[in-house]
Amino acid sequence: VVSGVFAAAGHNAFLSGRRSDAAVLLGIAVAYGAIFLGLQVREFLNAPFAYADGSYASLFFLAVGFHGVHVFIGATLLLIAALRL
Repeated sequence: VVSGVFAAAGHNAFLSGRRSDAAVLLGIAVAYGAIFLGLQVREFLNAPFAYADGSYASLFFLAVGFHGVHVFIGATLLLIAALRL
């Protein structure tokens, strides 16, 4: 959620013509996304169950994995936008 606030603030700064501020704010949003992904990888590695341990485990890894992919794609696109600014 915090990265979304910085991404929205960066978008607002861009619309206001403050390109350098927008790039910094988007960079902060990317950093928060990277921190989240790191924590998610740690969660995967430290989970007390495996993918084959039942329906809960399968659903957990599926849902968390899809969310991780979503965050990775979003952070990548925000990074590209920040670099282009």
